[in-house]
This record gives sequence, C-alpha cells and structure tokens, in this order.
Amino acid sequence: MSEADLLFIECLAHLEVQGGVHLKNLTGERETRDHYLTEGHRWVVNRFDPDLDKLQDLELIQKPYIDGESRERIIRRRFWDLTSSGRDLVDIDFSGKNIGDPGEHVVHKLGHHLTRWWAKEQWGDNDFLEIESFPTIDGAELDFVVWNKGGFQMVGGEDIDKYVRHSFEIETGTADVSGIESDAQKLAYLRGDSWWVFPTRAVLVKALDELTLRGYTGLSRPIPETLAVRNHRDTYNTRLEGSEPEIEWLNHPPVQHVMTYKQLVDDLKQWRPELFYGASGDFHQGESR
Repeated sequence: MSEADLLFIECLAHLEVQGGVHLKNLTGERETRDHYLTEGHRWVVNRFDPDLDKLQDLELIQKPYIDGESRERIIRRRFWDLTSSGRDLVDIDFSGKNIGDPGEHVVHKLGHHLTRWWAKEQWGDNDFLEIESFPTIDGAELDFVVWNKGGFQMVGGEDIDKYVRHSFEIETGTADVSGIESDAQKLAYLRGDSWWVFPTRAVLVKALDELTLRGYTGLSRPIPETLAVRNHRDTYNTRLEGSEPEIEWLNHPPVQHVMTYKQLVDDLKQWRPELFYGASGDFHQGESR
C-alpha cells in the first residue's frame, strides 16, 4: 500500500467518527475550512488519489449497503465504507462511550451526524437543552438525545433532574426485526418526543410495516410506498401520533416523528450549506447537488 492509500483510509475514518476533518495543505499549513462527511468521499479520492481497485481487492474498503443492497450514492453523494480490516489500520476508536456501537458503518454514522447537526439547528445547545450522542439510559443505549436540563439538584457534578426532551434512533435496514422492535420500545419508554430516522423512504415503509404487524401503530397494512413522511405537517404523522399501541406497557406510541436522510439534508442545506458544498462549492466536480 502507498502512503496515499493509507492517508485515504485515515481520512475516511476521521470523517466517519467525527463528521469532519481539518487537513493541512502541501506546505504543512492548516487549511482554512473543515471538510465534512456530508460532502461525500469524491473529494477525498481526488485529494489523495488512492488505488481504489487495490483497496477493494484487499478488502479494506467496500461500497456502502442500505438494507442489504450495495449503493452507488447516498444523499446524492458517493461514499466508501471501511471494512473491519480497514478500520484496524487506523488508530482511532470506532465504538465506545459517546461514539457508538461496534459494527456501525458509514451509512449509520452519516445518519447520526445529519441528525446531530439538524437537532442543533432546530433546538440549539444552550442553558436549557443539552445534546448528547449515544447516551446510555436505564441500561439501553440510544443513538441521540436532547436533554432538558433540570438544574435544581446536582449530585457529584451530575444534573439528576434532567430528562429526555427528544430521543432519536437511526435505522439502516430491516433484516433485524428484533432490533427494530427493540428500538421502538426504547423510544416508547422515554419521556418526550420520539424521532425515528431512516436512510430512504423504502426502509422507513418496511420498518413501519413490521411495527404495524406487531401492533405498535394504528396504521393499516400494507403501508403504501407513497405515504407522506414529512414530520409535523402531514396527515401521516397526525395518524401516527394519534394511534394507541396494543402493547399495554408502552408509555406512548413508539414513533411520534419520522424522517429520512433526504428531509434532514433539505433542511440543513438551507441552514448550513457548507456541510454539503464546502466554503466555495468547488470540491465536488461531477457530483450531483
């Protein structure tokens, strides 16, 4: 492997875990802008010129998968996914406290960063609300929460009065039906609004169909592929929020809001266009915008 191949893999790793990187130019000086995961990986390929065929033959990178299908593009950008062998080449933690679970790859990480940026623009991170990635609550790990700070009782430096204002789970497929049901239960147990994020409408529809089969929603089956899924302003969510689960021990309907990556992207392009186009928009030759 060449130095360019290794730098390419290292850059993919930092983008995946941190959501962005700050590189140095050819003179060793820090560049004036961040590069974000949401820009896709084409600029990384152009920057380091790795041997992609060789890296695939060595099973260090692969095309990403959504619901078991290989994808050329996600959010209209090209991505590469590091395999477990590719991750072993990089001195960076891919799982752990506030990082995530083992086995989460670029599709899930992309969804997490989109959700985090969207939530920060939507509600902010201020004296009343606190944003946290991958928290563990009552033994269950969630992808993302927005806490409502209590601020009345501090024990050992911890705010014990805070509670969950918004909770998020991010799905990338429907093969693990028990995992979908488990995520629905986690969302239902928590106080506050629950949000479910999916990479595509197709995955969303299949997941809701499985939930409806198990009595978690008041929707009829099969779920139509054309169902509107825009949160807070369509008839679909009105129906879902008003439904009562058939399982008695759930505190409220498990899914109050649903979103796809595209919907997050559409909002973020208005709020933070640099996440997708960079400072000047010249890092995406040949990419669809």
